[in-house]
Amino acid sequence: MMGTLCCSTRINYLPVDETHLNLLASLDSDPEVMRFINGGKPTPLAHYRDNVLPRWEAISQRASHLGFFIMEHQDDGRILGWVHNRPFVNADGEETGELELGYRLFRCEWGQGFAKEAAGWVINNSRRVSQGETMVAIAMPDNLASIAVMRSVGMSKVEQYLHQTGVEVVKYSCTLSD
Repeated sequence: MMGTLCCSTRINYLPVDETHLNLLASLDSDPEVMRFINGGKPTPLAHYRDNVLPRWEAISQRASHLGFFIMEHQDDGRILGWVHNRPFVNADGEETGELELGYRLFRCEWGQGFAKEAAGWVINNSRRVSQGETMVAIAMPDNLASIAVMRSVGMSKVEQYLHQTGVEVVKYSCTLSD
């Protein structure tokens, strides 16, 4: 169940809470980490505290397989980043009935397979409780590393469109049925 501490091969997953606020702001302070999110702008700690964390906590209350999770390396306890499984919201700001996979890692953790491992964990856990639903993920078209992760976990390109934030994105998906 994703609402509790879980693990995959190398990663423990801890539900995000207020003790992680400084960590979240630190992750988002790296312009390279944020380049494909918002052009490289940091997310202020106050914004996480006042806006983001309450929204994330509300999502985790909706179902056991939904939420935002800190990724902690099992060997040494270092924080790798976070991963999420949440209801997907389309360009009009409406939930579509699909689930959305997302992840963000500290730059020093890129290229080591952690995003793929976490994405697989989200998809596998969702398959256990969400038969027949679709998992999606979005990225800017030039975010080739993220697109490679999506493909590596069995997702295929569905469309390219203008996101509600005003940036062009590609949407990938896979079915959660066996």
